[in-house]
Amino acid sequence: RDSSNKGNHATGCNAECVGRYLFFQWQPAPTMPTCPKELQPITAHLDGGQMITVHGTGFAASQWLKCSFTLQDGKGSTKQKIVRATWVDDTMVECMNPGSADLTVSALEVSNGNMFSSQRIPSYQMERVISFP
Repeated sequence: RDSSNKGNHATGCNAECVGRYLFFQWQPAPTMPTCPKELQPITAHLDGGQMITVHGTGFAASQWLKCSFTLQDGKGSTKQKIVRATWVDDTMVECMNPGSADLTVSALEVSNGNMFSSQRIPSYQMERVISFP
């Protein structure tokens, strides 16, 4: 349990058992900013469930790694959907398209666990997805 209120976490590989006691080494959550630059594919189906690969820099192998899709509905309001991301390496993460009730363009951002990136990449939610070479 994190009693520091700083987002620290214990890692199992650094825990050791001595007698009846378990000792942990606490590590801070990553605070480096992310910089997403490109998505593959840039279009996804409205129903969601498609894996989106995000290329960029600054991605950390963090349990708090996540993607945010800010969706606009047909009435002009926005809705943020946050999904867990999977770290591939420091230049690539994968996250699942959450889907949308409306045809829309969404702004995708990535976070290592602190704030979301200031860099937003457009992702299109379509009823029929067309891929271009």
